[in-house]
Amino acid sequence: MQLTKFVSTMGRNDARLVGRDQLLLGLVFYPIFMYFLIRFGLRPATNWLQEAVGFDLTPYWTVGIAQILVVMMPMFFGMISGILLIEEQEDKTLTAMMVTPVSLDRFVGYRAAAAGIVSFLSIILALGNNGLFEISFTQLVAISALGGLAAPFNALVFFAFATNRVQAFGMLKALSTINSVPLIAWFVAEPWQFLFGLFPPYWAAKAAWTVMEGGSGWLYLIPGFILYAAVLYLLVVRFRQKAYSGAV
Repeated sequence: MQLTKFVSTMGRNDARLVGRDQLLLGLVFYPIFMYFLIRFGLRPATNWLQEAVGFDLTPYWTVGIAQILVVMMPMFFGMISGILLIEEQEDKTLTAMMVTPVSLDRFVGYRAAAAGIVSFLSIILALGNNGLFEISFTQLVAISALGGLAAPFNALVFFAFATNRVQAFGMLKALSTINSVPLIAWFVAEPWQFLFGLFPPYWAAKAAWTVMEGGSGWLYLIPGFILYAAVLYLLVVRFRQKAYSGAV
């Protein structure tokens, strides 16, 4: 099966599966809603708080925008991919695929790449048009590329530790905790803050804060890419083990 045909077929099938599932549709539209809330509501909300209670929200813009657009947005897309993987194991789709020309490596590669590319493009569009901070194109692409890796990371974590849709709901809380790490880290001074770097989502958020505050952010991208490469490799190994064990 040619790659383009495979991607086209899988893409149409995924669109159908997401379109008929209210939970998955919600996971698609929630980050879109949050983007518009930031783009058109953050400045008015800041002005209202300043006038009403004298609280200045401006110093927290960077951490809030990074958390929602760079961390949470790919998390939701990763969850969609992870839930689809769980359902495909439940209905024996992964088992059936083992006797088809489509290898499991190609299949998980598609799932990871699709979630990552959608997240990458979404971060570029959302962060590049946030209406509050200017970011250079090269910095935007680099941050979006690192942030986009959170989608396959979240998808494979989802699949690794949940065996059915019921357990998947429990994983929502666990993943939300992992992805809250950058938000907590922002309130911790360096060098202690770097301890949070053990969690992959931290580095893209750190780069985004730095850029929005006028720095370069390049230094924080390198450890982020290295950490994601190592963690994603281990998660792919876990995917293979779990997928093949389900075939027994």
